[in-house]
Amino acid sequence: MITRQFKRSLIGSILFTAVATAVGAGITTLPVKSVNGKNYHYYTVQPHETLYALSKQFGVSESEILKLNPSASEGLKAGQELILGVAKSSPVATSAATGTYEVKKQETAYGISKRFGLTLDEFYALNPEAKDGVKEGQVVIVKGPAAKQPTKQTETKAKKSGKTHVIAEHETLYQIARDNNIPLSDLLAANPGLDAARYSAGTEIVIPTAKETETKVAKTVVAVQSSESKGDYKVKAGDTFYGIATRHGISTEQLYAANPGIDILKEGMTIKLPDACDEKTEAPSGSETKLATVSGNPITIAVALPFQIDQKAKHNKNMVEFYRGFLMAVDSMRNMGQPIHILTYDTKGTDEGLQEILANPDLKKANAIVAPDNAEHLKALNQFGLDNRIAVMNIFNNRDSAFYTNPYAIQAALPRDDMYNRAAQAFIDNFDGFVPVILVSSDGRKEKTEFTDVVKAMLEKSGKNYKELPYSGTLTLEQLVNSLPATDKYAFLPASSHKDEFEKIATALQAYKDTRDFKNEVIVWGYPEWLANRTAYEKMHELDCYIYSRTDLPEPFMTESINEMYKKWFGPTMNMNYPRRSYMGFDTGMYLLRTVSATGGDFEKLLPYVQSITMPVTLKRYQGGGLYNDELLLINLSPGETISKRSI
Repeated sequence: MITRQFKRSLIGSILFTAVATAVGAGITTLPVKSVNGKNYHYYTVQPHETLYALSKQFGVSESEILKLNPSASEGLKAGQELILGVAKSSPVATSAATGTYEVKKQETAYGISKRFGLTLDEFYALNPEAKDGVKEGQVVIVKGPAAKQPTKQTETKAKKSGKTHVIAEHETLYQIARDNNIPLSDLLAANPGLDAARYSAGTEIVIPTAKETETKVAKTVVAVQSSESKGDYKVKAGDTFYGIATRHGISTEQLYAANPGIDILKEGMTIKLPDACDEKTEAPSGSETKLATVSGNPITIAVALPFQIDQKAKHNKNMVEFYRGFLMAVDSMRNMGQPIHILTYDTKGTDEGLQEILANPDLKKANAIVAPDNAEHLKALNQFGLDNRIAVMNIFNNRDSAFYTNPYAIQAALPRDDMYNRAAQAFIDNFDGFVPVILVSSDGRKEKTEFTDVVKAMLEKSGKNYKELPYSGTLTLEQLVNSLPATDKYAFLPASSHKDEFEKIATALQAYKDTRDFKNEVIVWGYPEWLANRTAYEKMHELDCYIYSRTDLPEPFMTESINEMYKKWFGPTMNMNYPRRSYMGFDTGMYLLRTVSATGGDFEKLLPYVQSITMPVTLKRYQGGGLYNDELLLINLSPGETISKRSI
């Protein structure tokens, strides 16, 4: 069984505010037990939980969990009891809000001291052992008698506002602003030294009063009479639900509720405004008071997808779901004070629809374009991006090769040929002691023979043996027992990813495992398509399936807040396919908006690796061409409902 955990060090940067709110309250909420005379918090593992999920949920590093629970290196099992940290009676367990901090990966004593307003000598006085260096997971003291007192500037702000706040573990700036009924932009403005992208628990901040906020908002916006009759609004080019709702002083949820069945706005469309009020617009250019922003310039993203909204009964539900997730990302970034313009275009799935979009002069204003999966339409948009120096994000078509030569093309999924080669090599490297058995149906589907051919070629090149076992109809235990000597270990590789073919082999493979003295001597290699077959997960766990995939199997703590946001905006109608298109849309939106905001559109400068909800990203530049996502995962659904993941 694979025990190495999948790299995840930079998750916070991409999920930003929305996902961070789903993280739990910390280990201090857990019960306490005594072990060898010392009190520890403990937790009982639930089905499907992973080491990584628990580390984030309770704010404890994976390395610390493994240190206290060595058996966890073999994977977690439902009902297993874990020690997760020293109880409060020990000084080490003091929360960051009252003066401690858990060291993150690659942090230094110098960097931590600066973060908390200490000199290095003061930090060492609080933490003498840190003179020998600090390491990930170590808990250090960052506030105490030796720590600096608030500066006069801070004291003045606190006196003026009458309120300060210490950021708690897992608390986000967005949460703090929301809880105090103020815009996040005002919170950032009241704390000029606070970095919205990098802040930590234990930091004391100033909360501006509601009166100050109201005054600022009054200076920032001016009211003008809406040109529409009360209760109606005629959609203009570039309008979004969020923008219309904001201008009319209503929530996005209210606007959606007033217009059931409308997912995509189209220029000229008339929609209903609940309790319509005066429209609001930003103050004219040159106004003294401006909204705080993450970057100096507004972001403009064009989304050109085949929504087919003119065919309401047949509209492209997957693209609508993707766009809904994208809008949730836009909302999350706007809560950071970032001005955003979204240009939404319906290609209608036709050449005429695309040409109409390409002829629109507004498209040249975009910082990036989200492109459709249609090969010819993608080709035309990639050429447009090259001609106008605009990044074109290809999310859906993994066979496109524009990134080989076009520096503005971004391939968001590892190309299929590269995926096959890497997955095949992982199969050979990780199961060196197993005899590969390729299962081929003589009268059923075998659409994955292209992949099995790559595996066979690699095995033959390395001089390794394999077996090819043909079967007709449904595979039987008798066929397996008669064909395979019991002295060897076997890794089964089916030639089809279809769920019907899985059912034809699963029962016999499980029965064969039961005949073995050691069940871990039999494993099954699977395909990304299997992850969409949720009803078969129990069988996959029993068979110890290893599945390669470009997309992740999201952790529950990461999806909780997104699901809640979706429900508020669109109702309990999220499509349950894999990967969920709404998650993909959210990931895409956050990645594009965050990158353009932070770097002006240089996609190589943001982060070398990020994990989002379902689309982990490691962008690499193809020599002489564009960027492609180099991430591929190996997901193991093992017995005991254990799930482990890593990059391959």
